[in-house]
Amino acid sequence: MTRIPTISGDERDAFTRVSRRLLYWRPGELRRIKRGYWKRFRKAGKALEMAGDR
Repeated sequence: MTRIPTISGDERDAFTRVSRRLLYWRPGELRRIKRGYWKRFRKAGKALEMAGDR
């Protein structure tokens, strides 16, 4: 499965190397953004799997 699109600019910044070095992130902020993204990724994967079973 390929990656799902990011919803916000914060997600895009959290996953790009250049932005990670330029921007200041509060403690725990990156973790929260990434957890939300990967949760949606797993959810989309389950939906694809369920659609394939039908």
